[in-house]
Amino acid sequence: KACSNVTLKNIRAHGFETGLQASDGAGWVIEHCDFSDNYTDMEFGWGEYKRVGGIVLDRICGSTIRNNKAQRVWNALDMNQCNDNLVENNLFSHASNVCLKMMESCRNSFIRNDFSWGLRIKPGEVHARDSTGVLMENGSDNNYFYRNDVTHGGDGIFLRALNGWVCSGNVFVENDCSYAHNNGFEAWVPGNTYIRNKANYCSYGFWLGGSDRTVLIGNEAAYNGIGVEKGGHNNATDPGFKHGGIVIVSGSASHIIVDGNYCHHNVGGGINLRGYTLDKKWRAWHWII
Repeated sequence: KACSNVTLKNIRAHGFETGLQASDGAGWVIEHCDFSDNYTDMEFGWGEYKRVGGIVLDRICGSTIRNNKAQRVWNALDMNQCNDNLVENNLFSHASNVCLKMMESCRNSFIRNDFSWGLRIKPGEVHARDSTGVLMENGSDNNYFYRNDVTHGGDGIFLRALNGWVCSGNVFVENDCSYAHNNGFEAWVPGNTYIRNKANYCSYGFWLGGSDRTVLIGNEAAYNGIGVEKGGHNNATDPGFKHGGIVIVSGSASHIIVDGNYCHHNVGGGINLRGYTLDKKWRAWHWII
């Protein structure tokens, strides 16, 4: 049975498989709780494990999650079919899988959270086993991200269409996704907007293959591909252009605006645009730069 209008404050839950698990409710307030040091596994290989870690929510809507901690866990905040929530000023970092994972979750606002160090990797690995700061999948649409720290992840923010279900209408403003092992922002989905974000010292700043109807305004993408000896990363080098700041290749790329971005000191192009790579249906056309 659904349980709504629940308030949790000053709860500490450590050493469990999951710190907090809740489903089917609205009007929750979760504040000043600590769900750190629950299940984590830095040695786990590729693929997905169970939904465990700090906070796991299913169909919790219209709620507030503020000033909490979930560190050194598998997933810090895992949201499935959770809509219209405010997630603000939380410390959800150092996850061995994902700091924020979203499935079918829409119209949420993420304000000034720490989603850094979503990273699971061994020395010499190239792709960090798909660990990331923020992972959005399966129709997670119309969400708003403002001034979040998503640095030092496998990727920073990753919008993934692994099963062909895209995420669109999301707006990212002034988030920092620098120092990602691979991509500061990675998206294979259409219709998202990136404004005044940072994606510096990654292997690639913005990798947006197959991202039609994308808007990039006033972002910084710098020092991508320079390598660890210079304080950055240079993994998964493209044989054609090496690395780059804003990279839109390997998929359709139409109706795109790239305006006022500061792309400098990248190993490769500041802006890389490439169509017709594997399939002539993957055209790059109708751009404003």
